[in-house]
Amino acid sequence: MKRHFIAVFAMALTLIFAVAASKGIAAHHDKGPKGHMMKSGHHGLRGFLELKLSESQQAELIKIIDKYHGEKMGLKEKKWEAKKKLNDAIYADTYDEAAIRKAAKEVSTIKEEMSVLRAKMFGELKTVLKPEQVELLREMKSKKYGPHGSKKHGGY
Repeated sequence: MKRHFIAVFAMALTLIFAVAASKGIAAHHDKGPKGHMMKSGHHGLRGFLELKLSESQQAELIKIIDKYHGEKMGLKEKKWEAKKKLNDAIYADTYDEAAIRKAAKEVSTIKEEMSVLRAKMFGELKTVLKPEQVELLREMKSKKYGPHGSKKHGGY
C-alpha cells in the first residue's frame, strides 16, 4: 500500500516537472507585458493528480495542454492589455462613453475567445479520460468557479 502511494506520488511529480520543463518554466508564472507576472495555468495540473491518471493518459493530456498553451498565453496577454486600455478609458481625465464601450467590447471579445479555446481543449481532454474522471474534473471546476461561474477568489 505504501509502495503504491509512493509510486503514484512519484508519477504525479514527474508529470508536473515534465510539463514545467517542456515549457521552460520552473515556477508557475510567465512574465507578461512590462514584466508583470501572469499565471501560466500549469499550476492547475495539481487537480489532474486527483484523477488518478494512467501513464498513457498523462502523456496524452500533456500533448493536448501543450498544443493549446501558446494560444492561451497569447490571449492572456491580449486580455491583460485590453483590461489596461479599459481602465485607462474609465479613469481618463474626460468621460468618453464610446471609448469605454469600445475597450469593454475588446475585453469581452478576448474573454469569448478564451472560453471557446477552453471548451475546445476540454473536448479533447474528455476523449482521453474515463467517464468518472470527466465527472470528477467537472466537480473540481464547479468548486473552483462557484455557482455563478466566476472564480471564487475574485477577479474581473
